[in-house]
This record gives sequence, C-alpha cells and structure tokens, in this order.
Amino acid sequence: MDYGVSRRHTAVERFNEVCRELLTEPERRGLYKLLNDYYKRRSVERLIPGLFKVIREENRMEVIHVLRRLVPVAHLQEFDRQTRQRQARGQLKTFFWEEEDDGIGTTVSFSSESESEEDWERGEIRDVTLLRDGATQGLGFSIRGGSEHALGVYVSEVIPDSPADRGGLEVGDRILAVDGVSLKDKPSSIVERLLTREPEVTMTLKWTGHLPKWRLVKEKTAWFDHERKTVVCGEFEKCGSVHYIKGLDMDVPERRVTLVNNGVLGMNIRGGSEFCLGIYVSSLDPGGQAESQGVKVGDQIADVNGVNFDDVTHAKAIEVLTSQDHIIITLRDVGRYPAFKEVYGKYSWTKGNLRSGSTFTYFIMALNQLNSKC
Repeated sequence: MDYGVSRRHTAVERFNEVCRELLTEPERRGLYKLLNDYYKRRSVERLIPGLFKVIREENRMEVIHVLRRLVPVAHLQEFDRQTRQRQARGQLKTFFWEEEDDGIGTTVSFSSESESEEDWERGEIRDVTLLRDGATQGLGFSIRGGSEHALGVYVSEVIPDSPADRGGLEVGDRILAVDGVSLKDKPSSIVERLLTREPEVTMTLKWTGHLPKWRLVKEKTAWFDHERKTVVCGEFEKCGSVHYIKGLDMDVPERRVTLVNNGVLGMNIRGGSEFCLGIYVSSLDPGGQAESQGVKVGDQIADVNGVNFDDVTHAKAIEVLTSQDHIIITLRDVGRYPAFKEVYGKYSWTKGNLRSGSTFTYFIMALNQLNSKC
C-alpha cells in the first residue's frame, strides 16, 4: 500500500475514534454534515465556525487537533489562524486544556478560584545533576504531586548529607524536567521511573517555596464501550479505591495468552493505580502479535507472569510487560476501557508550617491520550 494512503487511512481511523469517544451521535452527524460541506466548497471560513459550535467545550479540542491532520496543506495556515482567533475570543466553555502527545496522559482542569501554581512560581530556573552514592542507593529526596492530582511535581523532603542535599535541592523546588524529559502532565509513577532509571540524573528546577496539600473528595469514571462505540458514564464514588465497571459480575471469564517480547507486543494500555484504575487494552496494532494471539480491545489485564495487575501503577505495568522475554497474560473480557474521569478535590498551598491558601478544584482527567505502547 502507498505510504501516503496508509498514513491518511490511519489519520481517518483516529479521527473517527476520537469523535466516537468525545461526541454524542447527534453531534457526530452534525460534524460529518459540516465536513461534507467543507469538502464540496473547500471553505475554511465556513468550516471553523461550525466546528466550534459542535465542540462547545475545551476538553473536546482533540477533535480539531486530529481533524487538522486531514486538512489539505494549502488550507492549514488559514485553519490554524481561525482556530487561534476563536479560542482567543473565549468561544468555548471555561476549561483549561493542555495537550502533549507523550503517551502518558492529559489533564483538563479548572478551578473555582483564580489562584494557581503559576501565580506562586516566579523563582529562577536552574539545572542540577545528581550522582547516586551507589548503584542501589537513592538520591535522597521525596516528591509530591503529579498529573493524577492536576498538579506539578515538587520536592517535599530532602535527606541531610544525601546527593540531593549536596546538590542543592530544597523543599519547595518544582521539578520541571528530568534528563530533558518534561514533567508536564506526567503522573507521579512515571516521574519516579525517570528519576531511578540512571545512576546520574539531571533535573531542571524552579524554586517556589511552597508545597501542595491535596485531598480528593469524590470521582467517577466514564468507560468507552468498544462493541457499542459509546461512552458509558459511571457514578460518583469515594476516592482512593480502584474503580471497576458497574454492572459486571466479579466472575468475568478470564483467559490466558502468551506473547514473545520481540520489542513490540502490538498493543496500547491505559490506566494505573495512581488513577484509581486497573490496566486496560485500549488499541491494537492491526495484524500485530497481540491481536493474532487473541488479545482484544477492552480487555482488562488481570495478571502478567504472576504479577497482579489489579493495583499496579501505569509505569510498573509497562515495566512488567516489556522486561521479560516470554509473557503470559491473564485477561478479563470486559469490553470497555476508561475514557475520562471527573474528580472533585481540595488542595492548599503551604509555606513552611503556614497554610498559605486553599482552593476547591474540579477537573476532568482525559484518558484518551493515556496510551502507552507495548
């Protein structure tokens, strides 16, 4: 197959998948009608206003991002210009959206108060390189935060006379990057993995002088039903426990498949205990090893080589799946995977022993980009 044709086919499939996840059926019909008009008239001026009427909310901006890959090159400049103009006019509901296609996750959030992390952080940015005292020794500091809390990552404790202490780390430093990898929208489990993979670590830091104290209140998970191609919303639950799909018996049939780790298993996974979720298969490489061995989209991974996956972090799941030559996976055929979560919580900023401020927060954790390749 011609590479250009194959690439466009993949982009079309991705666009349809995002539309199914984020839009209702009437909204999809309206969008497809709008696109038919665009391909007949080739008018970006007619397309953009209609797109913003369909999307309405910032947490659906991925529809525009994936559609952009299907826009002719000659129209891209005008497409981008008009999109930016309408965003600047505030023509979408007041969500704060940041997208980074890093395979880890994306957070959509807004707060009832204007005060945010950025309001506090005006310190100088500096780079610090730390070398472990031994191969099995730590760096001597603890962290707090992560995208699972809609927060950055902060140094919360420094052990005296440790590499971190000798390197000048301070409680209240915000870690912006590790070895050149941005921590924007990274969950704490991925940050810990970045900090422990090499004997020498270089961090980009910003002094803030404060730490977040976070308390989750309640949350609910929305699941994408792969067979019906619809989003099924759950109910609000107390935070802190792993969320399962309501209405499914606990004795969902399980099966085992065996894969050989040749560098590519041919599947993407979502979830992790830091998101109060199990691990689910969200997509498969067509004709890939996982698909050929019977893995299905919507399978929950219950066990890998004897490691229980009901309560593992996203990073640990990747590590187990990619670190062994032969992999025996126990799967549950639930037919759904997590699409996004709605979370209510509270956090306060502390400065020394003082409580410096308190904010009530509601945020949507969009999991549609929480796809790590295995």
